[in-house]
Amino acid sequence: MFKADDRHRIVDRVYASEIVAARQGALDKVYSDGEFLKRIGLDSNGRAPKGMAFVSRANPIGTKVVKYQDDKASIAVWYSALFGIAGEGSKSPVAESWYTSTFEVQWTDNDWKVTDYTQKDGPAPVGRDQAASSAKEMSDAVEGFGGFTYAR
Repeated sequence: MFKADDRHRIVDRVYASEIVAARQGALDKVYSDGEFLKRIGLDSNGRAPKGMAFVSRANPIGTKVVKYQDDKASIAVWYSALFGIAGEGSKSPVAESWYTSTFEVQWTDNDWKVTDYTQKDGPAPVGRDQAASSAKEMSDAVEGFGGFTYAR
Protein backbone atom coordinates (compact mmCIF):
# COMPACT_ATOMS: atom_id res chain seq x y z
CA MET A 1 0.00 0.00 0.00
CA PHE A 2 2.96 2.32 0.54
CA LYS A 3 4.16 2.15 -3.08
CA ALA A 4 1.80 3.51 -5.73
CA ASP A 5 2.20 0.75 -8.36
CA ASP A 6 1.65 -2.02 -5.80
CA ARG A 7 -1.28 -0.18 -4.22
CA HIS A 8 -2.99 0.28 -7.59
CA ARG A 9 -2.59 -3.43 -8.44
CA ILE A 10 -4.03 -4.44 -5.05
CA VAL A 11 -7.02 -2.10 -5.30
CA ASP A 12 -7.76 -3.22 -8.88
CA ARG A 13 -7.81 -6.87 -7.82
CA VAL A 14 -9.56 -6.63 -4.46
CA TYR A 15 -12.27 -3.97 -4.86
CA ALA A 16 -15.44 -4.09 -6.95
CA SER A 17 -14.91 -2.29 -10.28
CA GLU A 18 -17.56 0.37 -9.57
CA ILE A 19 -15.64 1.65 -6.54
CA VAL A 20 -12.03 1.17 -7.68
CA ALA A 21 -11.60 4.79 -8.80
CA ALA A 22 -12.97 6.22 -5.56
CA ARG A 23 -10.89 3.87 -3.36
CA GLN A 24 -7.81 4.46 -5.49
CA GLY A 25 -8.14 8.23 -5.08
CA ALA A 26 -8.74 8.04 -1.33
CA LEU A 27 -5.85 5.64 -0.77
CA ASP A 28 -3.52 7.64 -3.02
CA LYS A 29 -4.27 10.73 -0.96
CA VAL A 30 -3.41 8.98 2.31
CA TYR A 31 -0.42 6.94 1.21
CA SER A 32 1.16 9.71 -0.89
CA ASP A 33 1.02 12.28 1.91
CA GLY A 34 4.63 13.21 2.68
CA GLU A 35 3.85 14.14 6.30
CA PHE A 36 2.13 10.81 6.91
CA LEU A 37 5.02 8.87 5.36
CA LYS A 38 7.55 10.86 7.38
CA ARG A 39 5.58 10.28 10.59
CA ILE A 40 5.77 6.50 10.12
CA GLY A 41 9.46 6.63 9.18
CA LEU A 42 9.36 6.32 5.37
CA ASP A 43 10.66 8.62 2.65
CA SER A 44 8.39 10.22 0.03
CA ASN A 45 8.64 7.05 -2.12
CA GLY A 46 7.51 4.75 0.71
CA ARG A 47 10.99 3.40 1.45
CA ALA A 48 12.59 2.82 4.85
CA PRO A 49 15.88 4.54 5.73
CA LYS A 50 19.02 2.82 4.44
CA GLY A 51 19.94 -0.18 6.56
CA MET A 52 16.45 -0.49 8.04
CA ALA A 53 13.36 -2.50 7.11
CA PHE A 54 9.74 -1.36 7.03
CA VAL A 55 7.39 -3.87 8.64
CA SER A 56 3.64 -3.90 7.94
CA ARG A 57 2.19 -7.37 8.46
CA ALA A 58 -1.28 -8.52 9.37
CA ASN A 59 -1.68 -11.86 11.10
CA PRO A 60 -5.26 -13.17 10.92
CA ILE A 61 -6.48 -14.84 14.09
CA GLY A 62 -10.03 -15.66 13.07
CA THR A 63 -12.96 -14.81 10.81
CA LYS A 64 -16.72 -14.89 11.04
CA VAL A 65 -19.59 -14.36 8.66
CA VAL A 66 -21.60 -11.43 10.00
CA LYS A 67 -24.24 -11.51 7.27
CA TYR A 68 -24.74 -13.50 4.08
CA GLN A 69 -27.15 -13.11 1.16
CA ASP A 70 -27.06 -14.61 -2.31
CA ASP A 71 -24.37 -12.36 -3.80
CA LYS A 72 -23.37 -10.21 -0.81
CA ALA A 73 -21.71 -10.88 2.50
CA SER A 74 -20.24 -9.13 5.49
CA ILE A 75 -17.11 -10.83 6.86
CA ALA A 76 -15.25 -9.85 10.05
CA VAL A 77 -11.53 -10.59 10.35
CA TRP A 78 -9.82 -10.39 13.76
CA TYR A 79 -6.06 -9.92 13.44
CA SER A 80 -2.87 -8.75 15.05
CA ALA A 81 -0.55 -6.43 13.18
CA LEU A 82 3.15 -5.64 13.32
CA PHE A 83 4.01 -2.17 12.12
CA GLY A 84 7.11 0.03 12.24
CA ILE A 85 10.72 0.37 11.16
CA ALA A 86 13.16 -2.38 12.21
CA GLY A 87 16.79 -1.39 12.68
CA GLU A 88 19.27 0.32 14.95
CA GLY A 89 18.24 3.88 15.70
CA SER A 90 14.65 3.50 14.47
CA LYS A 91 12.41 6.31 15.68
CA SER A 92 9.33 4.17 14.88
CA PRO A 93 10.14 0.71 16.27
CA VAL A 94 8.00 -2.26 15.31
CA ALA A 95 4.95 -2.49 17.56
CA GLU A 96 2.02 -4.87 17.87
CA SER A 97 -1.65 -3.88 17.52
CA TRP A 98 -4.97 -5.74 17.44
CA TYR A 99 -7.93 -4.96 15.17
CA THR A 100 -11.15 -6.29 13.71
CA SER A 101 -11.91 -5.30 10.12
CA THR A 102 -15.32 -5.98 8.65
CA PHE A 103 -15.47 -6.28 4.88
CA GLU A 104 -18.60 -5.84 2.79
CA VAL A 105 -18.15 -8.05 -0.26
CA GLN A 106 -20.13 -8.73 -3.41
CA TRP A 107 -19.93 -11.60 -5.90
CA THR A 108 -18.79 -9.92 -9.12
CA ASP A 109 -17.02 -11.32 -12.19
CA ASN A 110 -16.79 -14.80 -10.62
CA ASP A 111 -15.06 -13.53 -7.48
CA TRP A 112 -15.80 -11.86 -4.15
CA LYS A 113 -14.89 -8.17 -4.34
CA VAL A 114 -14.76 -5.62 -1.50
CA THR A 115 -17.35 -2.85 -1.68
CA ASP A 116 -16.66 -1.30 1.75
CA TYR A 117 -14.90 -1.96 5.04
CA THR A 118 -14.62 -0.71 8.59
CA GLN A 119 -11.92 -1.21 11.18
CA LYS A 120 -12.06 -1.07 14.96
CA ASP A 121 -9.52 -1.68 17.70
CA GLY A 122 -9.33 -5.08 19.39
CA PRO A 123 -10.19 -7.29 20.94
CA ALA A 124 -6.67 -7.21 22.36
CA PRO A 125 -5.34 -9.90 24.72
CA VAL A 126 -3.41 -9.26 27.92
CA GLY A 127 0.29 -8.87 27.09
CA ARG A 128 2.77 -11.48 28.29
CA ASP A 129 5.85 -10.75 30.32
CA GLN A 130 8.23 -11.10 27.36
CA ALA A 131 10.93 -8.49 26.94
CA ALA A 132 10.94 -6.58 23.65
CA SER A 133 13.59 -7.71 21.18
CA SER A 134 16.54 -5.53 20.29
CA ALA A 135 16.49 -3.54 17.05
CA LYS A 136 19.04 -5.96 15.55
CA GLU A 137 17.07 -9.03 16.57
CA MET A 138 13.90 -7.55 15.04
CA SER A 139 15.73 -6.60 11.80
CA ASP A 140 17.25 -10.08 11.57
CA ALA A 141 13.80 -11.66 12.06
CA VAL A 142 12.21 -9.45 9.39
CA GLU A 143 14.93 -10.35 6.88
CA GLY A 144 15.33 -14.00 7.94
CA PHE A 145 11.69 -14.99 8.14
CA GLY A 146 10.51 -13.00 5.14
CA GLY A 147 6.76 -12.93 4.81
CA PHE A 148 3.96 -14.66 3.03
CA THR A 149 4.30 -13.72 -0.63
CA TYR A 150 0.56 -13.25 -1.14
CA ALA A 151 0.50 -10.60 1.58
CA ARG A 152 3.52 -8.53 0.59
